[in-house]
Amino acid sequence: MRWNKERRSEAGYPIRTCSNREDTSMGSGAPKRPVLRARSWPRSRWVERQASLFGRMMVSVGADPGATAREGFDGGFAAACRRCLACPNATDCGRWLEGGGADEPPSFCANAAFLNRVRASGTG
Repeated sequence: MRWNKERRSEAGYPIRTCSNREDTSMGSGAPKRPVLRARSWPRSRWVERQASLFGRMMVSVGADPGATAREGFDGGFAAACRRCLACPNATDCGRWLEGGGADEPPSFCANAAFLNRVRASGTG
């Protein structure tokens, strides 16, 4: 059995047509479209900051983030990303990077062992 307009109406479902939409951005006479707005995820800024710190840390110690991501290191790259997201030392990391960094990751870095392994592999 098909759900035509009559059956949808009888079942209590709203029936929408092009004429009752709200956006006329496609010019005059064009069908109107509803304007959808994305809700902001509360942790999006945190995730962006941590991802930026991780990328900057990799560059600082001489590793190429893109090549490392492609190589994967047997799941090590994904695990390193997760460790960075959960890291409580973001402020210290940012200060360390602002200070110019070094060839080796700092001792407080949760990804120090991974970064040293990437450097030793020559991915950079």
